[in-house]
Amino acid sequence: MRKNIKIVLIVLILILAGIAAVLGMRVAKTYFSGASLDVEPKNVKIVAQESSATITWQSDKPSIGVVEYGTNQGSLLLRAVESSESNTHRVVLSPLKPSTNYYFRIRVGEVIYDNNGTPYTLKTEEAKVTITPSPSPTTKPTVSQAPSSTSSAGSSELVSQCDSDEFSTKFGTADAAYDFDKNGQVNTRDWLKCLEVNSQ
Repeated sequence: MRKNIKIVLIVLILILAGIAAVLGMRVAKTYFSGASLDVEPKNVKIVAQESSATITWQSDKPSIGVVEYGTNQGSLLLRAVESSESNTHRVVLSPLKPSTNYYFRIRVGEVIYDNNGTPYTLKTEEAKVTITPSPSPTTKPTVSQAPSSTSSAGSSELVSQCDSDEFSTKFGTADAAYDFDKNGQVNTRDWLKCLEVNSQ
């Protein structure tokens, strides 16, 4: 029985020594890299949009952070670097692809900070489709009475006749009086011909 208790105590001591060693290595790594626990990112927040994402965090001591990111969590080759030291950090990742998962971590000096051993994740928004309305159809030119190519009225009076309402009612018909180009249908070309003939 005592032998079993000794074995359990030895195992517990080894586990505690292992935990202490891991924590000690982290502190040592932080110390030797020139970083300190005061620059560890806190309150990491992500705001993702269609083609960009904004990463924000705080630190107790001013520092310059680097966000390393990519679409493969094992290969974070893209980098976005802060421009100056600060306690309040903000880094924009851009351009990003819509509807895509991205992974990132924060580097301060030589120390990498992530989400408990795995990269942080974000997903960009879906691409927005913009529908542009088609332009409204052009108002048809109008004329009040059938102009004549042999009319003796003055040119300004005849031009004003081509601009009246009656001409528009003849569009799409086969009215010979309004069919200046003699193609069997009254259309815009006939209205233009009306203006041309009557302005001479």
